[in-house]
Amino acid sequence: MYLEIDSLTILCDVIDGQIDPNTPSRKPAEAVYMSSTQIQSVQIMQPQYRNRHNFMIFGGFLLKSTFELAFTCASAFSHSRPSFIALDPSTFENPVPVGSVLYMTATVAYSDSPLIEGWGGEDAREGRGKGKSSIQVRVDTKVRNIEHGEVKGTGQFNYTFGN
Repeated sequence: MYLEIDSLTILCDVIDGQIDPNTPSRKPAEAVYMSSTQIQSVQIMQPQYRNRHNFMIFGGFLLKSTFELAFTCASAFSHSRPSFIALDPSTFENPVPVGSVLYMTATVAYSDSPLIEGWGGEDAREGRGKGKSSIQVRVDTKVRNIEHGEVKGTGQFNYTFGN
């Protein structure tokens, strides 16, 4: 990906501290602040979601929950029904015990615009990529132990959707 000259100049000015990156007049009209794309969800972890062999929540249930939130975030941002493309490799940092509270925050981390006809290589010229775009959504998860109030990160999940 190549930056345009104007974008590169702005980026250099931000790094040098010459301009405040949060100045609304510097934001391109089509750009959206990441904070405005956030969707949050809070769930209490019930015994029916536990792993069969202990009192921790089954990882598949956590993946299902993060996927549903990421799908909701992508569809709210794109105003369309996104198609799942990929889940980046993920690890579960900490277990989620039964009875704890799971906090999930989904944020659009990246999106690209549809390819312009006649631009972008052979695929675009042949019509295979025309009108396609992708959205990457990051879901951060944390668990709170109700009894002790302790909060731990449980993972970060990066989903890619297309439409």
